[in-house]
Amino acid sequence: MIFRIITCTLGSVAFGVTMKVPKKSLFCVLIGSGMTSVISVTLAEEYRDFIPCIISMLALTVYSNLCAKILRQPTTIILLPSAIPLLPGSYIYYSMLGAVNGDTAGFVEYGRATVLTGLGIAVGAILGGLVSEIINAVCRR
Repeated sequence: MIFRIITCTLGSVAFGVTMKVPKKSLFCVLIGSGMTSVISVTLAEEYRDFIPCIISMLALTVYSNLCAKILRQPTTIILLPSAIPLLPGSYIYYSMLGAVNGDTAGFVEYGRATVLTGLGIAVGAILGGLVSEIINAVCRR
């Protein structure tokens, strides 16, 4: 579990470096991807795919908006590299492997997990955006 968190976090930072994220934002990417990894790995033990992705993405979206306001940069600079640990790469691979090999049960199981993970990421981003807007509205008053 710890190894997965560390490798996801370092991989996200490396992705940020290759995508030319500004140096002052890399620390925020490190913290954001670490937070995302910890939340998703911890919740994945209890729940399957959907709930961990929603909660992780919600927290990441709020965090990215906060960091973007502080650093005066676009939110996506921090959000996109930090969301890398949530992407369902292995689910997509095993789903396609099942389809190619005629393993219908494997295709359906991993395809379901892929769809639920993607849906969780999308719903979490929408909810996080709403929470961020509410926080911004309250802070403006």
